[in-house]
Amino acid sequence: MWIQHCVAEKPARHFAIIVRGQAVGGIGILLKEGIRRKTAEIGYWLGEEYWNRGITTEAVKAVTEYVFSNFDICRIQATVFSHNIASGRVLEKAGYKLESCLKKGIIKDGSIIDELIYAVVR
Repeated sequence: MWIQHCVAEKPARHFAIIVRGQAVGGIGILLKEGIRRKTAEIGYWLGEEYWNRGITTEAVKAVTEYVFSNFDICRIQATVFSHNIASGRVLEKAGYKLESCLKKGIIKDGSIIDELIYAVVR
């Protein structure tokens, strides 16, 4: 059902990350609505055995360019758990800037942690 939903999106908003013909991760955007309708949120994941190869950084760069070319938005943002230093580095390498830290903004695995907001603007 999820794949059918993604295939029906025009233009596409969700993608597989492919390495040597195999899906090893995913990346996509959520278009905001109402007063935030000029903003998209990007999210991604990659199988652990593929970490530290620059794969996610290249995917974020490609999807960022795609989004700015295909959607009427001026901002893409991402939320990162404060302890996920690698994800912050991915975004920084892709041109995103750390904009804010929402203290105790997320509950993850029973712990209250800070939420980092990264963004890139057109």
